[in-house]
Amino acid sequence: MPSNTISPNRITNVQDIEINTNGPGEINRMFCYSGLVEVNIAGGMPHPSWSQEIISFTIGREFTPPDEEVIKITATASIASCRTDGMASFAGWRIFAAAGELDPSVNKVRLNLCVGTRDTQAYLDEVMFQTHVLAKVT
Repeated sequence: MPSNTISPNRITNVQDIEINTNGPGEINRMFCYSGLVEVNIAGGMPHPSWSQEIISFTIGREFTPPDEEVIKITATASIASCRTDGMASFAGWRIFAAAGELDPSVNKVRLNLCVGTRDTQAYLDEVMFQTHVLAKVT
């Protein structure tokens, strides 16, 4: 199943919070980011093919090495809005995976959300995301 990497049309409802922590280990901060990405992904054909897209974008603050070190990133995603347009026979929507990484070119968290739709009349419009970043900040 081939996939394309796309950027969201828009990122909305972004919430962020910074929490002081005491571990584990040298971790002393947790950053939480959540929001909604707007996309327009149509289903695959022929049935039962899935279209598969990777929505990729950066979120949150810039981390400045060596004073700030990202230790771990977790990410989740869920379908927020989907629809059919016309007569859909085998419509489906799916989150295949969600992953976060530190993008060294901008020192920000990059989220990669792998999503899919099935049926040419099925559309995925919005995906919710939540990520947690554990870091050492000096």
